[in-house]
Amino acid sequence: MADETSTTMDAIYRPTVLICAITLTLCSSSCGIGQNAVDDANTLDEVVACVQAVLNPTNVEIVSLRRFANVAPSEGNPGQVRGREELAFATPGRYKRVLRQTLPESAPSPTPVIAVWGFDGPKSLSGLWYGAGLTNTSDSKLALVSSRAELFRFKLVSFIGQGTRRGLSLRPSVEADAVEVVAVAEDGQTATAVVDTAKCLPRAVVFERKANMIDRRRELAAGVTVDGDTRTVRTDVSDYRSFNGVLFATRSINSVNGQSYSEEDVENVEINPDLPATYFSGRP
Repeated sequence: MADETSTTMDAIYRPTVLICAITLTLCSSSCGIGQNAVDDANTLDEVVACVQAVLNPTNVEIVSLRRFANVAPSEGNPGQVRGREELAFATPGRYKRVLRQTLPESAPSPTPVIAVWGFDGPKSLSGLWYGAGLTNTSDSKLALVSSRAELFRFKLVSFIGQGTRRGLSLRPSVEADAVEVVAVAEDGQTATAVVDTAKCLPRAVVFERKANMIDRRRELAAGVTVDGDTRTVRTDVSDYRSFNGVLFATRSINSVNGQSYSEEDVENVEINPDLPATYFSGRP
């Protein structure tokens, strides 16, 4: 209990490593996958168009979204929080992610910790709840930057709103049968979507950030020494399903410098739900 709570607080106070990776991989022939393909000779426009045609064949305009998932620690990471996650955004400028900790029956306390990340315009929503009360709030400036980066990566790897190609560039990948779409946000944040050229689907989203306390704990537990203060964070995605005609991955594995720490299984994705302004509050 103490370790899980500490881990959650670290994630609140520092740039989160729980990436909301809602991306797409092979589901079945009925999804239209495999009917399109690109290679490293294609242009950025061709790659983006091919991916969007597979993920969103009817070109649904997504202005809001809500996703429900189960989060569990990867094998060998018992300190990682296990819980139920709800992630949502609404255009323009609203984002919220809530992680409700799931406690084992043997836990000494029946009250789970609830972590909230997000923003409503310029206002940070991030904080840590225990029961009905707010116990901690994160540094609002740092939390706002972190939450905006989460949404930026989520939209990149889901190819939501990438039709304008704004801030995008294409480069070869060291991975087989892949190219990389590199995105730069307005605030300078960068991330890369690794695209499977045979399926026209994102394989992963990758970015770099400074090491935090959680990273150092994992490295110490694994007996790993990492030089420098930069860590490479990656979310690999798979198991596609169609939700109201749009494909999303229902399985993701999150890792730092190749060491997996958490896994997510998506249960449902709501496309364009009615999310009132009151939904985007700091309360869980």
